[in-house]
Amino acid sequence: MVHETPAMRTGGTAEQRGGWLARISRLFRTRPTIQPDRVLIAMLTEAIALPGCPVCRLLAERELRGLESILWEQVTDPDTHRALLAARGFCFIHSWALIPAGDHVFSHHGVAILLQRILVDLLQTVKIGGVTAARRWLTPRTPCPACIWEAQRESTLLTALAWIAMHEPELVVSEPALLCQPHAHLLAITLERIAPAQAARWRSLLDILATRYAHHHRSLDSEQQLALRVGRRPPYLPRQAEYCPWCQAEREYLSKGTAWLCDRARAWTTYLDAPQLVAQLLLEEDQAWPEAVALPMETSNHSAEPRCLGHLRQALTQPDADHVLDETVAAFEELAERAQRFIASSDYRFRGHLTDEERRSWRDLIAVFGGETPGVSLHDARVS
Repeated sequence: MVHETPAMRTGGTAEQRGGWLARISRLFRTRPTIQPDRVLIAMLTEAIALPGCPVCRLLAERELRGLESILWEQVTDPDTHRALLAARGFCFIHSWALIPAGDHVFSHHGVAILLQRILVDLLQTVKIGGVTAARRWLTPRTPCPACIWEAQRESTLLTALAWIAMHEPELVVSEPALLCQPHAHLLAITLERIAPAQAARWRSLLDILATRYAHHHRSLDSEQQLALRVGRRPPYLPRQAEYCPWCQAEREYLSKGTAWLCDRARAWTTYLDAPQLVAQLLLEEDQAWPEAVALPMETSNHSAEPRCLGHLRQALTQPDADHVLDETVAAFEELAERAQRFIASSDYRFRGHLTDEERRSWRDLIAVFGGETPGVSLHDARVS
């Protein structure tokens, strides 16, 4: 007597059923449906019911959590230190995001511990190898860790939103939510990758969104319009360049050309510095923005040494690289000492008083690694 097995009742083993499904899929030239996490679908559906870009909203809610986790429990973790050392810290946006992240977990000392250790590694490297070693050190071996987390989260959200668009496209284009233009473009790319046979259908969704952009153009304030154009505002932006003289000079050039149209960080920093200029451009009837072109800037005319890593890397390409490095290293050594005293003050056994410069050393470290002007950090393509 042959006993019926579960595989017989279900039509074969899992491998056999998978083989049949694969052959049927190839026969009809379709791709298997991607089923995102139900919780993620629910979160997106709730975000779609609110004004603004749902992807930006959910990214903003999670943007600081990874940094908060590091500052709360990983500041002395060896693996975290090695990862940040390989990346030479964070990019411009995520370096300055350490300020609100540190506020949330009451850990400005954690910021100082993370960045001071990396700065000390640079100083030790320069002491041994000079300009050649400094140039090599100033090339990150890995991308900004926070950018990696954010890109993974963004990809997951866009895939889930694409699934919603395939099943309920009216949700994606309905009021009150409105995808920002960068995420609308990325959604179209995601949809064409998942279901290329329906490319015309996805283009029609973009046409509907473009009509809504034009309809809402003048009903939004300048900040809302900018968020629609370039994406959400970064968690924190420096209001002015205070530590690096080169950043001070370059920030003045930022709003004079159209280089600030290149990316989200530049656009929002220019809005912070020159809101009327950005508002005027946003009110233009023509929906096409001018091409992003940077004004030439003669960095060799600077009278002071650079004090951020991005500008230091630029300066080391000049003939007086040895002199520039000596001056900058002296400033960095003084900063490392101030930061070390600030870190020591977190110990209950600490006795004494901190100077104002020592209290702000953690913020100066952020300026060193992120730069005080977008587009000049080690993770920016212009200094790569």
